[in-house]
Amino acid sequence: MKHNFTNSHINDDAFRDRNPLRSLGDHRRQTMEVHEGPATIAELNSIVSDSLRQGFRVLPDANVAIQPSLLSLWDAFVGGPKRCCILTGPVFHELREWLDNPYRNHALAARIRSGLASKSWVSLLGTDSFDEMNQAWAYYYTRLLWLRRFLALPRADALAYDGLKYEPAKVLSRIQRNFGLRTMRIAKKGRDEAIDGYPAPANDETHVILGFMLALTTGTPITFLTADYDVYETAFKLQYLLDTHYRSWLVALSIKRGGYIHAGTLKEQDGYWPFVGDIDVYKKQSGDFHEILPTDYASVPIQVIYRPPSKEYVYQFVVYVVRDLNNMLWTKAQSGGRSTMQHGDRNVHIELGMIGPRSEGLIGVGIDKVTPLDRYNMSMANVDENIVFNSQERNSLWPMTEDRD
Repeated sequence: MKHNFTNSHINDDAFRDRNPLRSLGDHRRQTMEVHEGPATIAELNSIVSDSLRQGFRVLPDANVAIQPSLLSLWDAFVGGPKRCCILTGPVFHELREWLDNPYRNHALAARIRSGLASKSWVSLLGTDSFDEMNQAWAYYYTRLLWLRRFLALPRADALAYDGLKYEPAKVLSRIQRNFGLRTMRIAKKGRDEAIDGYPAPANDETHVILGFMLALTTGTPITFLTADYDVYETAFKLQYLLDTHYRSWLVALSIKRGGYIHAGTLKEQDGYWPFVGDIDVYKKQSGDFHEILPTDYASVPIQVIYRPPSKEYVYQFVVYVVRDLNNMLWTKAQSGGRSTMQHGDRNVHIELGMIGPRSEGLIGVGIDKVTPLDRYNMSMANVDENIVFNSQERNSLWPMTEDRD
């Protein structure tokens, strides 16, 4: 198996914390730590309290407020530091009707209303909290992640994904075969919640991206507390996309300085080809691009804690994101969607597996085929559309052991 720095902790016991239910506070660069195990509500309360003591801000989802079994988790917030609990715009929207007219957990609804009015332990966070540059890259990743919810819907020509006749079971089976179980689950939810032929609004995606925006722009450690599988999965996918584009940004700088050996060109091929014309290729030095990560850095931990509604169990991961990644995001916003502006109108991709075995061990530099977006003058690279669908992230393992393809 090829070594992958980003997720090496999954395969190497030396990287594992010996207490799998403790929040982690040490900073690392572009690494992740994963834990899972049985946990009572009391133990989950302890994890959340530990996070608050370590300076994390907690972003619960709507399910955490509404489910009676999770009610006690809110005690840590009410007695916690100022604005220790953050309701993102999508979560507040989902809770609004319950807050105004609660059908259960009446006392909690009153405490949240009071906390918001006094601006004490709970606060709101929306995209308008950030400047236009940050809104631009956030929009790119929101739309990219949201694509997965369209996969199982019928097209305008009444066919479905991969040209299949629209038979839901067959469509989902093909999606799972081509992209994996996780993508199929997201696609199925997009189909099940569709309104007038479109998936439901990108609430989970926006919620997750707002948390990452807060962490990256302010250096504030955050914890997503969720009872929703999709939030956990979306956060995992987003950190992978950001990590991939950040390493591509770093590689682009290194290529400009002669840091990678030019290996010729790959000619445009029949079938799937996500570029305009041929591309230049360079030899990888390693599978994880560890050699180009900064040695002088500051990082911020982003933690996700998922507690399934009907199971006394916790899935948890922490990713340590280098704040230098903000420079890649600035580039993404300024360039209209590329990860670099070092090579004219060409982009740099460290992931080329989708074009076949002849790309193995190579970095690609070329002009992207793109899908134009309707805001911020952004366009979505076809390469990115492929990697957001694929459930096999750069030689890494999906953290939930019983849910791997």
